[in-house]
Amino acid sequence: MRRVTSQSLGELAPGFAATRRGFNTYAALILAIGIFAVGLGLASWNVQIGTSLIVLGGITFAGASVIAIAGERSRARLRRFAA
Repeated sequence: MRRVTSQSLGELAPGFAATRRGFNTYAALILAIGIFAVGLGLASWNVQIGTSLIVLGGITFAGASVIAIAGERSRARLRRFAA
């Protein structure tokens, strides 16, 4: 996994996803999408639980996205100064 996540992916600087924090952040993004999808499925059966999961998934996705973007940018700055 580290070999794949430490390679350059287009404009993104390599390395953030290879760190423990980066890996956990991207795992949280995937989990948030899953929670959102489960919420959509449950919304027809139980509106309160479904809506709660949709909101929880959306908030988790937004928070993890902010952390991922900040991590990618700080990693890019570190690589630029190191070169």
